[in-house]
Amino acid sequence: MTFSSISIHSNLILKDECFTYRLATENDNVDETVKTVNDGYATVPYREPTAPRTNTEEIRKLIADKDRRALYIAVNNKDSSVCGTVKLYCEENNSDHACFGMFTVRPDLQKRTKGVAARLLGLAEIVALQAGFKSMKLDNFSNEKETHAYYERRGYRDCIGKREPVDQDYIRSISKPEYKEEKVEIIWMEKELKADTISGGWNI
Repeated sequence: MTFSSISIHSNLILKDECFTYRLATENDNVDETVKTVNDGYATVPYREPTAPRTNTEEIRKLIADKDRRALYIAVNNKDSSVCGTVKLYCEENNSDHACFGMFTVRPDLQKRTKGVAARLLGLAEIVALQAGFKSMKLDNFSNEKETHAYYERRGYRDCIGKREPVDQDYIRSISKPEYKEEKVEIIWMEKELKADTISGGWNI
């Protein structure tokens, strides 16, 4: 597979009883999407709730990008509201693994047993697998212990030795006072993509 043959934009639509999981389009409510992302990230323990994760400009550009980035969303079947997001992207000239980020769901859905987040992640994994990628990667901060555990339960493993520094000024700008001086690194995690290990219990 050559890099030029890769497509991470898929028309695949998955549904369960309450939600539909699909590619975001220009017809979706951008303001609502921004609010879902920012509200979701505001629940991260170290993060200052008023520190935005994204904005309308970034979301519009992400939806419009037809190259190496795509935004997938979870939509409520009753009122079509955007309930979750995951950005799927691939690194230039790398056809072995896809990456994801901006992965969150609305705070009121984070503790539910419906598995909205896992099913949304599963959609991204399926798209990456069908595009020909062998694995999926993500990066997160070293102080996100609960997040690490969440991904480990879904088959992701720490890429031992792969650490990257984080701009301390950035950490201070988004952190609550008690976390502003905490030394943080970027940790990479990876999962081999197989049809029988897709997150969220999807059968493909």
